Amino acid sequence: MPKTYYQILQVDPEASTDVIEVAYKRLIRLNHPDVNRSPDANQRTVELNEAHEVLHDPKRRAEYDRGLRRERQLQVEARAKAEQGAQDQQQHSGDQRGFDEQQYKPPPKAGPGSADSVADRDVACRDCGRSDASLRITVMPYVISLAVFTWKRAWIGAYCPACRRRRMRKAKLLTLLFGMLGFPGMLRAMWSLCAPSEGHVQPEINGGYLARLAAWFVRHHQYRDAQRALDASLQYQDNPGLRRLYREAFGMEPVIGPAPRHGEVGGLVFGLVSSAVILSICVWSWLPADSGPSYSATSAQRSVPASWATATPRPHPVSPPKPSPTAPYLRVRVPEADYSVSIPRGYELVPEKTDDPDLHYLWFQPRDGFAGRHYTTFMVLSVFNSSGIQLTHAETLDVIATLTDGMEMWQADRDLRFISSSSYVGLTFGGTAWLPDSSERVRVYWMTAQNAEWFHVIAAMGYLDDEAQVRKHFEVFRDSFEPDPVY
Repeated sequence: MPKTYYQILQVDPEASTDVIEVAYKRLIRLNHPDVNRSPDANQRTVELNEAHEVLHDPKRRAEYDRGLRRERQLQVEARAKAEQGAQDQQQHSGDQRGFDEQQYKPPPKAGPGSADSVADRDVACRDCGRSDASLRITVMPYVISLAVFTWKRAWIGAYCPACRRRRMRKAKLLTLLFGMLGFPGMLRAMWSLCAPSEGHVQPEINGGYLARLAAWFVRHHQYRDAQRALDASLQYQDNPGLRRLYREAFGMEPVIGPAPRHGEVGGLVFGLVSSAVILSICVWSWLPADSGPSYSATSAQRSVPASWATATPRPHPVSPPKPSPTAPYLRVRVPEADYSVSIPRGYELVPEKTDDPDLHYLWFQPRDGFAGRHYTTFMVLSVFNSSGIQLTHAETLDVIATLTDGMEMWQADRDLRFISSSSYVGLTFGGTAWLPDSSERVRVYWMTAQNAEWFHVIAAMGYLDDEAQVRKHFEVFRDSFEPDPVY
């Protein structure tokens, strides 16, 4: 594959004109025939001059970049089809098909009965329409039985993580309600209840599906999703051909982590617990009336454990340093979530680990070593908006309601206000909360900000006694919050 002008000048494709000029002058001094006596010095000088003539002119550079993207798209598409065609032929040459496909065939109206045929055409979630690299071909089984008759069915298709979990909850609920009405069906139902919480995601099927999905993303200029889809495909099935294609297309080595998990442990625990409960109920109901324990309606009542309240976010028990009279705030940038903001001096960034690559969770809080209780803690939750959908005000309020769902101690007592700037739109409001097992109250200010790529949720928290300081820090944080421009 011939070198691009960027490779000849040894610069990044996003490099500025000044960087290109510096790189050109440095290389031309090293390779000029008057200085360098190697046989190919003259040829390298010609290549450097040609690359510089194109890249230092903005119009010619833009035209060159468009041609480069078209060429790369055609190469990725052709190689993906060729490599994946050979891989599919090798994988499906035997009698083995998808996950127990002979037993789990959807009804005729539900679509094709083969997971492979589904994989060839699904480029969006069947339920919500989401189209990104999180899609997986999933089999979600459920069982319906009556006396000696048993029907095993499954939903098969491409689904996003949220829809996979929702569908599996529905499948397990159907199995619990209607799968225990017959003896053979009860055994099959117990097995279905142990299915992963996101359904059965077969590696050999999804490895090929994600490679084809990456080719579709390339055709539609969704290069970030294409890169993530190829990463996921190689996690399911390592393929030297796809590795080579990845390096040529994106100029880097693929990021291959551990094998993805789809709720296998959670599904197994749920299946074992629910099966044990059902068996206990059956055994208890078969016992004679005088030998079994009496049942009282009060025994079914439950109280919420007090320890659940500790799950509510609250500030970290440390204090920031006293602000400097000259420069009390420090400007920082968070490249993982593409935004910049001003925070009080003496604060540090504490990221939280998440399993979702599109989710970034970060705390701004004082460094350890500043003891006391007068402080403000900032929480920023950033979600990558791969589909580019802009939420309405009503949908934004629904997101806030979802985030605060179950936190009964939170109470909004500040007017809701919608905000906008040149780089984002959002809303702000305030609230108070009682600390668990304490008479202390906390002041909380909320803010959302969304643009074409990210949806950010920000919360500033501190004791109610320090409301003036908390509000001041929040206003500086709000006014200085600036997402990176979207091109």
